[in-house]
Amino acid sequence: MRVFVPDLESWKLRLDVVLATILYMGFTSGFFNVVVQIWVLRVKGPVYVAMFKPLTIVIAVFMGVLILGDSLQLGSVLGGCIITIGFYVVVWGKAKEDNESALTISAPLLESHEEDF
Repeated sequence: MRVFVPDLESWKLRLDVVLATILYMGFTSGFFNVVVQIWVLRVKGPVYVAMFKPLTIVIAVFMGVLILGDSLQLGSVLGGCIITIGFYVVVWGKAKEDNESALTISAPLLESHEEDF
């Protein structure tokens, strides 16, 4: 694959499959991805947005094997599983820590201070 092409005519966009591919990828990976992440962030919070990040690893491996014909190695599968499990454990711990800190912070506000006077 050549990146540098001296002919400027080859860089012009034409109404064909290449232009459709560029527009499709710009919409799906750019606009649509950001809109979904902002919506989930607003509805559920940042922990849920981060939880779906390891799915990109699985999708990339799956598409590489099916479309590009990459070979699937046992070490790659085990490494991806370890990274994914580790990420989910960290996110789970962070969510649990946030829930516990929210409970401990709000508890003193519920106490009555009328007895001090």
